[in-house]
Parts: sequence; C-alpha cells; structure tokens
Amino acid sequence: MHWQNEQITPEKLPSYADLNFSRVQLAYKNVMLAEGFLYWLILDVIAGISMYFVKPPADWLIVLGIIFSLFLLTIILTSIKSFYNMGYALREHDIVFRKGWLFENIYLIPIRKIQHISVKRGPLERANGLASLKLFTAGGVGADVTLSGLLHADALQLKEWISGRQKPLQNPHEHKDGTASNLE
Repeated sequence: MHWQNEQITPEKLPSYADLNFSRVQLAYKNVMLAEGFLYWLILDVIAGISMYFVKPPADWLIVLGIIFSLFLLTIILTSIKSFYNMGYALREHDIVFRKGWLFENIYLIPIRKIQHISVKRGPLERANGLASLKLFTAGGVGADVTLSGLLHADALQLKEWISGRQKPLQNPHEHKDGTASNLE
C-alpha cells in the first residue's frame, strides 16, 4: 500500500450543512425548561433572602421584580429556541452534534478519537425516560461532548454502535504483520 497525502481544496470539503440532523426527544424541551426554572428559582430565593436582611426601598422591589421576570422570560425563550436547534448526525467515521441558539456550536467527533463513552441520567431525564451520552475524546480539556435528549434505550444502543465501530489506530508506516517500515 502506497501512502498518499493529497491536497484538498475548500471546494472539495464536505459540508455538515448538507446533513440531515436527527432531532432530540421532545420531552427534553421540558427538561431544559425545568432546569432553567430551577436556576431562576434558586437565584430568586437568594435575592429574596438578601432583600429580607437589606430592606431595600419599595421602588427597588418593583425594579427587581421586573428584572427577575425578564430573566425568567429569557430563560424560557432561550431554552425553547436552543432545543429546536439541537440535533445530531451519525456518519461512517464521525458524529456531528449541533446545539445552541445565540451561540451555535457544531461538534464533529471522529469515532477513532473517542476514548470513553458513558450514559448519564439525571432525575429529570429519568422521569422523562431520557439519557445523555457523554463522549470523552483525546482532545484534552473542553474536547468532551455531551449529546443530551436521547431516549435511554437509544443512548445505550448508540453507545454500543460507537464502541463497535472503534478500531485501533494503525501507523501508516506499519506493515500488516506489525513490523515497522524503514522511514529513511
């Protein structure tokens, strides 16, 4: 086998935009909304406790009420918009995952670079029959990706599929019998 390294022009590059992304489960939108509401509620309780001790003027209470209401509305809107932009696509050699609304993130994870896979289920996910698939890659900090909003059975099946597709990396200068070629 002769090793080649041909140049690729930008016009020849595949486009992820042409992919048909699979949607995450609709129940995950409720999980996202519930998590956002819980964050808001914790912040609201902390603010309420601090206002009890500080005793701000009544004008401040109205302003803070409006700010907290707008914050809750923002959480709801962002969660819904982000949910409808989430998706994933499986290809022969990689997985593409898209998430985010204001700040869209596209992750392309080569299957060969995945070192470990775990299925995670929080209490809200368990209550909705969902799970998240966490892909740990060789890229270091920040290279790990979590694919959320999958049915639990689908997450387990996807974990098995990825594990079955992983092949050991082979040195292009190594012969099939395991001996290295002379690189001089």
